[in-house]
Amino acid sequence: MSSRSLHLLLICICITLGSLLAALSPQIFKVRQENIIKLATLGAGLLVGSALGIVIPEGVESIYEHSSSTETASRKIGILTTTGFVMMLLIDTLIAPHNTHSHGKQDVQHDEREHDEHAEEGHSNGHNHAHAPRRMRSYTPLRPISTINTSPSKAISKTAGLTIHSICDGVALGAATYGDNGGGLSLVVFLAIAVHKAPASLGLSSSLLNLVPQLSRTFYRLCIVIFSLSTPFSAFATYTALHLLNLGTALGSIPGYALLFSGGTFLFVATQATSEQLECSTDRKGFLSMYLIGIFAPVLVSVFFKHSH
Repeated sequence: MSSRSLHLLLICICITLGSLLAALSPQIFKVRQENIIKLATLGAGLLVGSALGIVIPEGVESIYEHSSSTETASRKIGILTTTGFVMMLLIDTLIAPHNTHSHGKQDVQHDEREHDEHAEEGHSNGHNHAHAPRRMRSYTPLRPISTINTSPSKAISKTAGLTIHSICDGVALGAATYGDNGGGLSLVVFLAIAVHKAPASLGLSSSLLNLVPQLSRTFYRLCIVIFSLSTPFSAFATYTALHLLNLGTALGSIPGYALLFSGGTFLFVATQATSEQLECSTDRKGFLSMYLIGIFAPVLVSVFFKHSH
C-alpha cells in the first residue's frame, strides 16, 4: 500500500469514527440545538474556504500545467467548476429525497399548526424568528422529520438525501488525496468534511430516534452505518479511479479535473447550508464570526503546511 493510500485510509477511519460518535451523542447526553447550529455554521465556512482557497486553486494550477494554451485552460476551469455546482443542484432538486413533502390534508394542517406554535413560542421568548420553509433540503439535518404518519420510508428518505451529499464529499477527499503534493491539501479537505459531517450525523441520529412509530434498533443502526461509510467508500472509489485514469502522461490533468468538479460541489453544499444556518440562527454576529473562522481556517492551515515543506 502506497503512502497516499495509507494516508487516505487513516483519514477515512477518523471520519467514520467521528461520524459514529456524533450519531451516538444524542443517546448519551442532551445536545443543544444552538451548539449544533454553531458547528454546522463552522462546517459551512470550512467548505467555502476549502473550495475557494484550496481545492479550486489547486485544480487551476494542475489544469494550467497540463494545458497547451491559457484559453483552453480557462474554459476547462469554468466548465468543470460550474458542472460540479449544477450537478449538485440537479441532485438536490430532482433526485435526492426530501422529508417535508405533504402527503395529504392532515399533514398540511399538522405542519401549519406546528409552524404557528413555533412562531408563538419564538415571540413569547422575545425572539423574532424568520419563517422556516417547510421543504427540508437533503443537505441539512437541522430540521427534524415530521412526527405524523412517519414510517421507515421517511428514515430511508432522510438517510438517502444526506448520504448522496456525503458521497460527493468523498469524491472531493479522494481527488484531494490523489492530487496532494505534500501541501496539506487532503488534510484541509478532511478538516472541512469532518466538521461538516459531525452535525449532519448528529442531526440524522436525532431525527431517526424521534420517529413515530419508533424504528427498530437494527434499522436505526443500519441507517447510521450507511451514512457514516458513504464518504470513505466514495473517497476510495475516486482515488482508485483517478489512479487508473492517470496512468498515461496524456491524462496528467485528471486530478485537476476532479478537484475543480469537487470545488463546484463544495460551493453548492456550502451555499445552501449557509442559507439554512442563517434561517436557524438568532445571533447574526455569532453566525458571522463562526462562518469567517471557518472560511479563513483552511487557507491558514494550507499556508502553514506549504511553509513547513
